Amino acid sequence: MLRRVESADRAVGFVMVLLLTLHSLHTVRVDCWQMDDGAKSVGQAVDSTGGEMLGNRHRPHHHQHEGLGPTADKRGRGNEWEYGHPDGGKGQRLEADTPAAQRLQFSWKTVPIFQQLCNPNATLKQAFPEERMKLLATRYPLITLEHCQGYYSIQNDSIDQSQGDSGAVGMEDYFLSAASQLKFINPNLTVLFYTNSVAGLDYYRWCAQAFKEHPEWQLKNSDGDLCRSSGGHMLPSYSGYCWDQRQAPTQQWWASLCANLSNAQVTANSQLDGCFIDVAGTCLKTQKNKQEMNSGRLHAVSLAQQLAGRGYIVGAVGARPEDNVQLSHIYTFGPTQSSLDWLNRTKQAGMIAEAHAQTELGNDGYVNASLATFLIGAYEKSYFAFSYNPGAGYHPFCDGTAPTWCAGMGWTDDFAKPLGEPLSDAVITGSGMHFERQFSSGTNVTLDLQAKTCEIRWSDGSITVCNKF
Repeated sequence: MLRRVESADRAVGFVMVLLLTLHSLHTVRVDCWQMDDGAKSVGQAVDSTGGEMLGNRHRPHHHQHEGLGPTADKRGRGNEWEYGHPDGGKGQRLEADTPAAQRLQFSWKTVPIFQQLCNPNATLKQAFPEERMKLLATRYPLITLEHCQGYYSIQNDSIDQSQGDSGAVGMEDYFLSAASQLKFINPNLTVLFYTNSVAGLDYYRWCAQAFKEHPEWQLKNSDGDLCRSSGGHMLPSYSGYCWDQRQAPTQQWWASLCANLSNAQVTANSQLDGCFIDVAGTCLKTQKNKQEMNSGRLHAVSLAQQLAGRGYIVGAVGARPEDNVQLSHIYTFGPTQSSLDWLNRTKQAGMIAEAHAQTELGNDGYVNASLATFLIGAYEKSYFAFSYNPGAGYHPFCDGTAPTWCAGMGWTDDFAKPLGEPLSDAVITGSGMHFERQFSSGTNVTLDLQAKTCEIRWSDGSITVCNKF
């Protein structure tokens, strides 16, 4: 919380990721658009703000099925895939012994950061390059596995056949194996998986089954045209359908994935801690249909947390306190009053906050200014990250420019500098646009939103500045 004073008063297995780097991981993610039969179309940008190597203990059971994946009994043995209740029945409420939000690690020692990435060339035995696995598992306490994890292996059906891996697999299996490998290194890591409340990504087995059995769940506009989804920056050639979240059965089926895939009693040996829910645009034309879709989508997001129980983290882009999920993520975090207001709202609601800045939204000083803004409003269980833009002078977690093995957040050496607990909430002076905050290591932050300047004086003697952001 910020406090106003007068001017005189100051006081996160085995192995890690080959992904394709984004200029900006998530301002725009996956989009849905209208496609005529035989036509090729490009999705428009959407502002989405508003095992062996695994060991028997970690290897996911993913072949005891005819459809999606295992619903396990309490011994952890899979029997059949049964994600959700397609006829609209009530889902089973699942609770973890120790809530994931309570297990989530947080420290003021350095800037609290998160990572969100995927490796499209991953195999079930090697989720990420070995030389980066330990770094990933120990540097970031909170990781979301994105929707391209293992994508090319799924498409090429090259799932280590010579090593005994066979049968139909889907994105779910790659999420499960990656989480197991990461947690082999760091059991305290929190790992979420990506899903989308609009885009129906049918390389998820759960989604493919739903659309096969219930084609009426595919979103159509008032002209009867099917809306289509793309794979965004990470999978630009992908095209799929969209969920019609105006229907209660669709909501129930869709919302069940987070609970069922995260719970080890349902999906054997799952070490996932919950899910991250993105959003996409649609091809709907009338305002009434758009409003009904958005209302249904928000209900489905809340239902996902309800079915998962408070034992698992459900996070969503732009989530508000009234959505009743545990994590809120914004793609447009930056040096603005609205970003500080968002941090304050999530703090008051007791939510986990993921503040995601995008270098393409500003000049070279934008990351510095966004970091300063974050530090002004940061609270326990708030985390910062920025999308990598090669032209902005920062380097990504994974080397190289797109397309490479890495699609993830960027890194600045400021993330490794001493911080310490804040000595107080930020102090606001002058016109109400000047902020100051001190931290126990001796690091001090100033931010002036009106003058568009900031300064982070680190306790090691280094200074980070941003001018005219």
